[in-house]
Amino acid sequence: MKAVLAGLVLMGACWVGDDDDSAANSWAPTIESSFPASTTQELSIDGSLRFAAAGMDVDSLHLDYAWLVDGALEAGGSSEDGVFDTSWDLLWTAKRSGERIQVAFEVDDGDFVETLTWPVDVE
Repeated sequence: MKAVLAGLVLMGACWVGDDDDSAANSWAPTIESSFPASTTQELSIDGSLRFAAAGMDVDSLHLDYAWLVDGALEAGGSSEDGVFDTSWDLLWTAKRSGERIQVAFEVDDGDFVETLTWPVDVE
């Protein structure tokens, strides 16, 4: 019995597999939920809009994500467990008043980028 237990402990202590996250990914990250709905949003004077996105990547642990307005980085972050859940607030500014802007969320696993966009009409 002791020999069997010793063998199980030894087997449990050995890692057989590949935990190298640098290999090419086969799957793109997925955005499983988002807010608001992907329709045109309206940002009123002195107002704000909250945007949120959550999801995962089944074959990559490291993910980088970004919030962009008209292609310019506004906020970002990263995840080391293959899961992301993030939000960001767009604030009204006089500079954007009267414009239609594009808010985008991007998540990148190093091989694939998944993007979600929202058009926003700014008063």
